[in-house]
Amino acid sequence: MNKLLIAAAVTLGLAAPTVAEAKVTRNELHRDVRDVHQERHDVKRALKSGNPARIKAEKRELRGAKQELREDLRDLKHQRRH
Repeated sequence: MNKLLIAAAVTLGLAAPTVAEAKVTRNELHRDVRDVHQERHDVKRALKSGNPARIKAEKRELRGAKQELREDLRDLKHQRRH
């Protein structure tokens, strides 16, 4: 029981600062766009190499970079409304 309470407190303690710092800056968006561009380039290089494991890994990283960009854009739109 005590371990569960400690784990919950730690989780909430780690999540609270991120929620409070939800401000999205232009630099962060610029970095996200740059990351997506770089990941696309990495996928193209992986496709040329023909290594299936590398292709899969690079595509997974590209999906992650795109997701991060989408989340930051959504946060920015929400920020501007309030």
